[in-house]
Amino acid sequence: MLIRCTILALLLVLPCCSTDTTEAGGGPEAEHPIAEVVTDEQAIADSFRALQDACIAHDGARAHELFAAATRAHWVYIKGLALNADKETLRRESMVVQLAVLVLRAKAGFETLESLDDVGMIQYALDNGLLGNQMILGNSLRDVEIDGDHAMSGARHAESGRDLEVRYGFAREGGKWRVDLQPTYAMANEIFAAKRAAHGVAEDEEEALYFLIGNATGTAGTEALWTPLSDLVGK
Repeated sequence: MLIRCTILALLLVLPCCSTDTTEAGGGPEAEHPIAEVVTDEQAIADSFRALQDACIAHDGARAHELFAAATRAHWVYIKGLALNADKETLRRESMVVQLAVLVLRAKAGFETLESLDDVGMIQYALDNGLLGNQMILGNSLRDVEIDGDHAMSGARHAESGRDLEVRYGFAREGGKWRVDLQPTYAMANEIFAAKRAAHGVAEDEEEALYFLIGNATGTAGTEALWTPLSDLVGK
């Protein structure tokens, strides 16, 4: 499953050109500034580091700018589910999505969530630990593989040098490489399911969700969280 492609980190520099003053008295030609050509691999790494800086600074607007359209749309979708999805609809989603929705319901409430625009949604997720900060901070990229306007990368723990199971996506949009966390969330769901199976966890998914909600909010999850926030307005 791990990608085995070595990162190329080449910076191509164009030479600087100039001419001497001519005997006819012409002035020196303008020097051409050195042009630095950044490889896709470097641009991807720069984008990821910029996102890490935004997470550290809790800068939701900057994070929103650095995210690919798919990640932005993901959080708009999460907001819609939190406001309107009934239990049957929500249970068809992945565990990661269900957890995000239920934590939002436990923490935000209808008025707060409804008032958030796209940037505000990213800011709220960032401030409340829903964005996956723990899978972003402290890691570096490894084994980047580029396919046209899309790329995938593995992760390496920066301090220990240990390779991690986490993977990141990237998309070139508007001429810039942007971070797509959809593969990261998908991998988190796979890891969660695999660890539950490996350790023979007996409780059903709902019980596991309630436990995780308790860790995230300080209050154990209950059946009441499956009620759409829109159904609670005025009650």
